[in-house]
Amino acid sequence: MTELLLNRKDKRPVKKPRANSSAKNFFHHAGVSLQRLGKSLMFPIAVLPIAALMNRIGSLMSDPTIGIVENSAVWWIGQFIMAPGAAVFNNIAIIFAIGVAFGLAKDFRGEAALCGGIAYFILALMTQEGMIASLFYNNVLTYDGFKNATNHADELISWKFSQLLYVPKPFQDPRAGANPGDLINSGIYVLNTGVIGGITCGALVAYFYNRFKDIQLPQALAFFGGRRFIPMITVVTTFGLAFIFAAIWPWIQYALIIIGQGISSSTASAAGGAWVYAFINRLLQPFGAHHIINTFLWFQLPIEGSLLPGISEVPGGINLGNGRWIVFGDITAFNAGVIGSGIFQAGFFPTFFGGIPATGLAMIMIADKNKRRETATFIAGTALVAFLTGIDEPLVFIWIFLSPLLLFIHAFLTACFAALVVGMGIRLGFGFSAGLIDYLISVPKSWTMSLQNASSGAKTLANPLWIFPISAVMGVIYYFIWYYVIKKMNIPTPGRTIGPVKAEHNLKTNIAAENAEDLKVIAKAGKGKHNKRASLKEKYDNMAGEIVRLVGKDNFKVIENCATRLRLVVKDNKLDIDEQLKAAGVYQVIRIGQEGLQLVIGTDVEHVTDRIREIVKL
Repeated sequence: MTELLLNRKDKRPVKKPRANSSAKNFFHHAGVSLQRLGKSLMFPIAVLPIAALMNRIGSLMSDPTIGIVENSAVWWIGQFIMAPGAAVFNNIAIIFAIGVAFGLAKDFRGEAALCGGIAYFILALMTQEGMIASLFYNNVLTYDGFKNATNHADELISWKFSQLLYVPKPFQDPRAGANPGDLINSGIYVLNTGVIGGITCGALVAYFYNRFKDIQLPQALAFFGGRRFIPMITVVTTFGLAFIFAAIWPWIQYALIIIGQGISSSTASAAGGAWVYAFINRLLQPFGAHHIINTFLWFQLPIEGSLLPGISEVPGGINLGNGRWIVFGDITAFNAGVIGSGIFQAGFFPTFFGGIPATGLAMIMIADKNKRRETATFIAGTALVAFLTGIDEPLVFIWIFLSPLLLFIHAFLTACFAALVVGMGIRLGFGFSAGLIDYLISVPKSWTMSLQNASSGAKTLANPLWIFPISAVMGVIYYFIWYYVIKKMNIPTPGRTIGPVKAEHNLKTNIAAENAEDLKVIAKAGKGKHNKRASLKEKYDNMAGEIVRLVGKDNFKVIENCATRLRLVVKDNKLDIDEQLKAAGVYQVIRIGQEGLQLVIGTDVEHVTDRIREIVKL
């Protein structure tokens, strides 16, 4: 039995999906939920590039190791520039709580964001020292130490510290008869739900917000009905969430600290960690789930190390004594100047500098000669975007869904070069992605880190300038592999005679081409002053209207977007409309379960999303 989906121009029979097993339904709903979570993470992540930029520039202008004198005019300007950026990274958990609650709320209302912040404040308060976690674990996995440690022996108080909640802080034994090298331990409370706690609070609040925002209460309590009900249920449910975190999170964080110490303990372990992360990251990219693992490693994983010269403290970090600190998250640690941080960032720079642009060059060179110029028009633009900013989806998604083999090769090579970079001791960071802009901002701090190595050989290998020859080698490898695989497997990349050059999408003009002749028109348009506000609005309107027509106005359930994708939840995503969507300017179509539908559009996707919401009125 079939049902007809009626469009203004055509009628296509769409088969009604068969009943699925409970397992399939679970994965279907899980896929849609992860899609929405990944999208919501882009709200807090969007603030990081400018925060990182201000943090790095301000830090550089206040750096005494390059001759900046404290309290000089340049030093004060650097302090003023650095303060807003530091404020973001010092409060990253609450920012994620607010951003995720807002991003997952169906109507994107401020009440959800406000309650997300309230929920995290409650969670942080209930899990601090002397609260629920202390009640549960103060006498579990203990070690002997001293509380209120000072240099006065009569003020020392014997104490037992739980390793689930504290880390030892060694200090000189001040008691009579102690040798100068005798150390005793104090304890530093380290339980920190961090970004994971923020994301959990935001997701929980959004769930209750979507469920109860229209609730009606008895007349006597009518004031607390609707959205005013959300703060009350937030307080009650977060109290229960705090008990769950207090019971479970100490064990998780204990394991994370051990893992973080292990990764930081040697170059080999750091390289291994970088390989595993990079491989998984690239495999998850087509599904948008890489944002989840990124968030965990960049903002939650404890990174231990000493600080760069001239840096005496880290706001929000944990001082272990003897110059050692624990900072939560690889990006946060690099910004703070923790030596050895950048393990989960540095390895991506060769991929964006050499590998990904080389795939674009391979597709240009393998295109038919009479279509090569037109093909280069849009591919060169996407390659430049990847090189400068680290946004690679517009280029990668041209081939990533055409060949699973290329996806696997891409993940494997990215992992290998990431391990090489980290294994050499190179440490780099970024605020958004591994593009040239972030590289230039990171170089001063990376260079200083390289000079902290003991041997001259290690200093040479850790020099961040090695990124460029490594990128060149990676580019050559990518070029020949992509050229060979595309030709050998007859993959229908742009400009080849095995299929019409349509569905290609110029980032600069956002015009779709039906064939090579249309691409010539686009190339000419791109050379003129065609990108005025009025023409752009018309293009967004046309693309949005075509997407709504093809998907079906009544088929939409949720309309959202991330950095480059339109993320939809629809009643039925099995429509045979891929080619028509591509002809409308969509790079790629991705289906998740029965309802998840992602359309890769480009960095201006938000404008198209807004137009679709206006049309659908959802």
